[in-house]
Amino acid sequence: MFKSKWGVKGNLIINLIIPKPCNRFIHAQDTGQIKLYSFHGIIIRNRPNYNIIVMLDIADSKSTELEASLWEASEQGRYPVLCDQSPCLHRMRATIQKIKLYEPAEFIYTFLRDKLEFTPTDRPIAIHITCSMRKMGLANILISLAKLCSTQVFIPEEVGCCGFAGDKGFTQPELNTYALRKLRPQLTKAGIGIGYSNSRTCEIGLATNTGIPYVSIAYLVDQCTRPIKQENNLTLK
Repeated sequence: MFKSKWGVKGNLIINLIIPKPCNRFIHAQDTGQIKLYSFHGIIIRNRPNYNIIVMLDIADSKSTELEASLWEASEQGRYPVLCDQSPCLHRMRATIQKIKLYEPAEFIYTFLRDKLEFTPTDRPIAIHITCSMRKMGLANILISLAKLCSTQVFIPEEVGCCGFAGDKGFTQPELNTYALRKLRPQLTKAGIGIGYSNSRTCEIGLATNTGIPYVSIAYLVDQCTRPIKQENNLTLK
């Protein structure tokens, strides 16, 4: 049994491989009803993105397998599913229609925003909007959440796709380097020391090519908030 640091009460299905702050959002206690599942070995972040590497038959098979596991774990779609990777969520939303699916920024903005007291930092930060966030129409959610946490949110110009392309950044890093060629000078000029996003592979490429850390937006929220005491906990539905 699990309960959120912030008093969010209910059943939540979440990827096991999550940013460390989520261990504070959702951590083991004696009470609460939030559950962690391994989906019988289907760990979303750790499996290859078969859709990106053009193995569409395997991608469809794995999506069907994942949907069946999530359908059971979420009690037939009764409770939402949190996936820590926006590219994975984009694929999931395209193939899984009957379950409520979220990535970290939208989940926090939807379920936790009014349960938290935000104390924005004056430290300038950079935000990277992933391709999948743009395609899902969630770019403004990520920006709005960042602006609750920092008074100086920097969104670089002429930086769209980071070029990591699933796992290609590991084997063809020149794609990543070329796509981000205009980023480092902007960050240096703006005095940015850290960036935030919601895709670990994108963050790896961003950090490698800029010389500053890029981490999950969940870290920023964790640093800039504390729970608002409430008599009744929020139930996830």
